Amino acid sequence: METTQEKIKRFKLYNRTMIAAALAKTNRRYKGVPAKLLLCSILDSLSVAAFPDTKMKNGERFTETIKRFSEFEYSDHVSLLQLLAILDGLESVPIEFQDFHKCVKRMHLDRFPKTQSLFKQNISIDRDPTLKEILEIWPKDIGGEPIKKLRLNPSLFTHGNLIWKYRNKLAHEFRNPGNSVDMDVKLTKTAYYQEVSKVIDISPIDGLSFEKRWELVYPTGFFYHLTKSILDGVCDTYQKQGNSPFLSYFEGTSWLA
Repeated sequence: METTQEKIKRFKLYNRTMIAAALAKTNRRYKGVPAKLLLCSILDSLSVAAFPDTKMKNGERFTETIKRFSEFEYSDHVSLLQLLAILDGLESVPIEFQDFHKCVKRMHLDRFPKTQSLFKQNISIDRDPTLKEILEIWPKDIGGEPIKKLRLNPSLFTHGNLIWKYRNKLAHEFRNPGNSVDMDVKLTKTAYYQEVSKVIDISPIDGLSFEKRWELVYPTGFFYHLTKSILDGVCDTYQKQGNSPFLSYFEGTSWLA
C-alpha cells in the first residue's frame, strides 16, 4: 500500500511533469501566452490543495496561495504604474483624491525617471511601495478608513491581486495585459518594469521623435518560478501534517460535486 509520503512524492512529480509540459517550446511562443495560461491553471489547482477546507472565493484563494506558499516577496507591494494609470484615466479625479494623485505622480517620476535612449531598460518592482506605505497617504473618511470610490481601492493595485487579474486576461481573453515586449528566452525569475519607446515622427532636421512609456512585465519565467515554489511550499506543508494532498480533490463520475 502507498504511504502518505509516497503520495506526496507522486503529487509533486505529477505537477512537475505538468509544469514541464506547460513550458514546451511551442507554448513559449506568442509572448508566452499558452505557457502562462497553463502555469496559472496549475497554480489554480495547487490553491485547492493549499486551502482545502475553506469557503474562499477563487480569487482570494489564488492570491492567498501566492502570499503564503510562494517565494514571491512583493505580493503586498503596490504597482505605482497601475495606480497612476487608473488615476490618470479618470475623466474627473474625485476631490478627495486630487492631492493623492499629485503625490503618486511625484513618487512615480522619482522612482521611474524617463531617459532619452531608444533602447529599452528594465527596472525591478522592488521600487514599488508597500501597501502599508500607500495606506498612510491614501485619502481617509471621517472614521479614518480608506476611501474606496470608482476603481480606487488600495488592495486592487497590489502585485498579488494584479497576478490574479493577469490570470483572468489569459483565461478569458487569451492574451497578456499591457503592451510590453515580452521575449523571455532565459525564463527570468523576477517581474519588472520595462521602458518602451515608440517612434512617432521622422524629420530630416530633427531626426527621430519618439515617446516613451513604462510597462509592467510578468514574464513566463516569473510564472514558472512562482508555480514551482508554490508546489514545493504546499508539499512541505502536507509532509509536516502527514496528510495526502490528493484528498483535497474530488474524484468520481459527477462533474458537479
